[in-house]
Amino acid sequence: MHCAAHKHSGQVHRQSNGMLITCMALGLILALGGCGSGGVRDIFKDPSGAPIKDTVRTAVPLAYAASVAMASVAGTRPPNAWVSNRCPIYPCASMVTITDDDSTMPLRLASLGTVRVYGFWNSPDKAILSVSFSGAAASDPISTVSLVPVSRSTDSLKIVYGGVNMTTTVTDPQTLSAAELDLIYLRMQSTVSTEVSDNMSMDAWEVVRNDRGTTDVSDDTYSIGGGGEYIESGPGSFSVLVLAMAGVMMGPDCALNPTSGSYMINELGNTSPVGVVANAFIGFHSACDGKADVALASGNYMLSTGKSIPLNFGNP
Repeated sequence: MHCAAHKHSGQVHRQSNGMLITCMALGLILALGGCGSGGVRDIFKDPSGAPIKDTVRTAVPLAYAASVAMASVAGTRPPNAWVSNRCPIYPCASMVTITDDDSTMPLRLASLGTVRVYGFWNSPDKAILSVSFSGAAASDPISTVSLVPVSRSTDSLKIVYGGVNMTTTVTDPQTLSAAELDLIYLRMQSTVSTEVSDNMSMDAWEVVRNDRGTTDVSDDTYSIGGGGEYIESGPGSFSVLVLAMAGVMMGPDCALNPTSGSYMINELGNTSPVGVVANAFIGFHSACDGKADVALASGNYMLSTGKSIPLNFGNP
């Protein structure tokens, strides 16, 4: 049988809920062990790496585009960027166009293309941006992220976005009222925990870019935390997944997988001949091999504990 991805809206990571999921899976085994061509084997599956890949391939290029736009408007423009307004006074609006020459790590995740950033700046270090990825640089599966609050400090930049920001059309921030802009800035107050289980109920991703003390964007690191939902469907299958990340790090030396941090995934699926009720705790390692490690799993994922799963960051 083919099963879909993973998610569920409760805090399934707690011990009592994890035991419940395991018991439910065991019940499925006992009830359906003789059914279907594969019997018991059809009940089990590995966690999908697709939600991890899609989250990282949106978060990192988005933070990269934001960092280039913020630097360009403030007067430190990289050679692959063009800016419409250097903002001699604030507040001001500007548009920044970034051409990817495939030499910068973040956009290797999305390949060649053009990125346009529409922004409204309250100050050199505070802005609301809408980012559009076009051509081959379109971030899969989202090509536009609108109205994202950004703050910048001495050596880092922080953005916060969620499902509400994923759009099909660009909203230029300069068209919003002062009250609407203030509401968007409030999203920066989202609290992302260093404990991955605490982020399961969130609908917000926080990305922090660290410039490592240089103006060269190709050596930046990106840390991702937060949570959100993911839908996976196919012929005869449908799954809703709840995702969470904490301290997930992408750096210039590896575009195949995060090199540290943790990830949780809960899946509820309606898949023939049986449903899917599963969760997994996944860790990342320093080796740049395109894989992640399933540290603990239950429900339909239970046989995945101790396995490494492919992330396929290098594939479309």
